[in-house]
Amino acid sequence: MKKVKIIIATRNKGKVREMANAFSALPVELISLADWEADLGLTEHPEPVEDGETFEENSFKKADFYAKLTGLPCIADDSGLEVEALGGAPGVYSARYSGENATDEKNNAKLLADIKAKGLNESPAAYQCALTFMNTDGGFIKEKGYCHGTIKCAEPKGENGFGYDPYFYVDWQGESKTMAELTVEEKHTLSHRGAALDKMAVSLGKIMMSDTHGSEKQVENVISQASMGGDVDAWIHCGDIVEDVEYLMELVDTPVYAVAGNNDFRKNNFQDDEIFSLEGFKIMITHGHLYGARYDTDELASAAKEEGCDIVVYGHTHVADNHYQDGILVLNPGSATLPRDGMRPSFMILNLEEGKTPEVELYRFERKSFWG
Repeated sequence: MKKVKIIIATRNKGKVREMANAFSALPVELISLADWEADLGLTEHPEPVEDGETFEENSFKKADFYAKLTGLPCIADDSGLEVEALGGAPGVYSARYSGENATDEKNNAKLLADIKAKGLNESPAAYQCALTFMNTDGGFIKEKGYCHGTIKCAEPKGENGFGYDPYFYVDWQGESKTMAELTVEEKHTLSHRGAALDKMAVSLGKIMMSDTHGSEKQVENVISQASMGGDVDAWIHCGDIVEDVEYLMELVDTPVYAVAGNNDFRKNNFQDDEIFSLEGFKIMITHGHLYGARYDTDELASAAKEEGCDIVVYGHTHVADNHYQDGILVLNPGSATLPRDGMRPSFMILNLEEGKTPEVELYRFERKSFWG
């Protein structure tokens, strides 16, 4: 699959190192704001207003702002420290805790002084990270991560961290260490940002696409949003147009499962139904022209059960569906182009792990139509 350029909405070198490490296995090109500005020779440009009351709100604002500004998909995080003794402060004000011209040194000095003012030398605390991936078409994915530890009013330790890391103690293999004492790789296994990044990677497991009605742009939109350039093991398409599937096959190097539609596919070599196995699950897919339109899903689940299937995926109705029927997981990812029943364009991600219950996530685009 082609590399996807993604803006990282930060100039913080520490965050850039963490994110680059987390996404090192994916075929993506990560571009920091500093690199983007340098490439364009920019000395100034508009900045997002981070006036959200939560980390999640600020993360979304930044990702949306820079995706529109740069014309590229964007990953943005908002993260900070919440100290129990201070009622959750500094919270969303972590980066500017000491005022307008805040620095790490000033923020840490104020933090320690505020804890000592409570008559304490340490306090339970947690880092929180809210991470947003924003595509250029308005589609987005959100994840959160936490790291629990203790802030200690002691001499700073470690050279690898930033922010409050030299004072934030965690348990590392039975030994108490600051986050700043850990390597980038070690920190990723514990950190709030690492947890959020890992969750996002997991959420991009296996994807199904629905009708895209001949729109190559829409095929590209779903691929970009769902995979960020990688980590998709198989693609399922239940649409009408054979060209959509052929274009999908050109763009990805993983298996594509597709079935005949109610019209255009009839002259091509696609089956009306197809059965295959993934991660120990037997899956049946059908366009759904008969099952979804003329009958209810009782017939669909019954047909899948007769074939010994665990999951059945159908299209045609343009309406998202996710339910169990007679022990069969019945799924419809909706439509990426022409949703019905007042729904927004959508697709699904299906995470499968042998021996575990399948996880299904429905993602909706913000806009109401996407003609290519």
